[in-house]
Amino acid sequence: MTEPGAVLFNRCRARAIALLLACAVPASGPAVAAPEAAPDFTVQLLSGGAVSAGALKGKVIVLNFWASWCVPCKHELADLNATYVRRGSRHLAVFAINAEQAPDQRRLAQQAGRMTIPVAISITGGYRPRNNAVPTTIVIDSAGKLVLTKAGAWKPGEVDALIDTLLAPSPASDTTR
Repeated sequence: MTEPGAVLFNRCRARAIALLLACAVPASGPAVAAPEAAPDFTVQLLSGGAVSAGALKGKVIVLNFWASWCVPCKHELADLNATYVRRGSRHLAVFAINAEQAPDQRRLAQQAGRMTIPVAISITGGYRPRNNAVPTTIVIDSAGKLVLTKAGAWKPGEVDALIDTLLAPSPASDTTR
């Protein structure tokens, strides 16, 4: 049986996510009509390792496509990195995926050295920048649903607010009562 507080919380949470998504969707129309299952993927890391979507089950996942020459990308990566450092890796996974065909390895290594989030050089599963725009951010919720695909830079604090909303505990899962 669902508690009344949990129902109200879930309604408010859904409205907050909808509001954030409405603000984040470009004028060309919605990126995702309704949450749908996110395709599986594997990211190939700059460090040489690989991470699959299956290894991230239960986490909110942020895939951020960027380019070393893109100034808005670097600002966005700094915000994402700060969110990741603040929230930790227990419930959140963030990947900075370089979208350049032939990236400058020196610039790539420099950017990777400034961040805690892992830099990826490729991804499988059909993920790519929306309309070839960088930055492009894809957000997958902890249930494995594709929540958002956004082309273009976030305003400061927007991505942080969305991640906080997706990571907020539900009163139904509160075991301290």
